[in-house]
Amino acid sequence: MTTVQIFNEGILSLIVLSGKGLKYAIGGLLNAIASIPIGQQKRKPEPRAVKRRPKSYPQLKKPRNKAREAINS
Repeated sequence: MTTVQIFNEGILSLIVLSGKGLKYAIGGLLNAIASIPIGQQKRKPEPRAVKRRPKSYPQLKKPRNKAREAINS
């Protein structure tokens, strides 16, 4: 959005200028757009961690039907 705003401000001078003045105006406009910081978020940084805790049960490595039969027999 900032790039669009800068471009809208500079477009008026680009319409009027020609030659070297136009070259310098385009260069200045591109430098202004390139100097915009990106990735700056205003929210607090979140920790990179796994939220779920490991369970005390083993993984189910065979079909559920066979696991049920093993428990019931």
